[in-house]
Amino acid sequence: MLTLGYLIIGMLYGKNLMGKSWVETFAFLYRNGPTFLANVTIFILFGEGIDLMFTRLRESRKRDQRLISKGKVEGRAEAYQEMRIAWEQRRKAAEAKGLEFNEPRPEPPENKDS
Repeated sequence: MLTLGYLIIGMLYGKNLMGKSWVETFAFLYRNGPTFLANVTIFILFGEGIDLMFTRLRESRKRDQRLISKGKVEGRAEAYQEMRIAWEQRRKAAEAKGLEFNEPRPEPPENKDS
């Protein structure tokens, strides 16, 4: 993005500087210096700002993906705990009534990121 800014500035100011001697170039920059510096500053800030914005956006999306996958793993573990506790309660209730309990024990979830 910064290179595009320099290219545009070069095109704008390059027309006036083509084929000029260094004295004429210096005089042109002296007369148009504040405008030239303001344009360069705006392009630098604009380019760096956009680059920084996209960098933060990428980092934010990566962080969100990590949190989502961590939440899925924790959610599976929590759901398994609840299923196991409910299974234990049903097994103990059947045992207390003297009934046969042949329901299979819930299996722990697989650790996968999807």
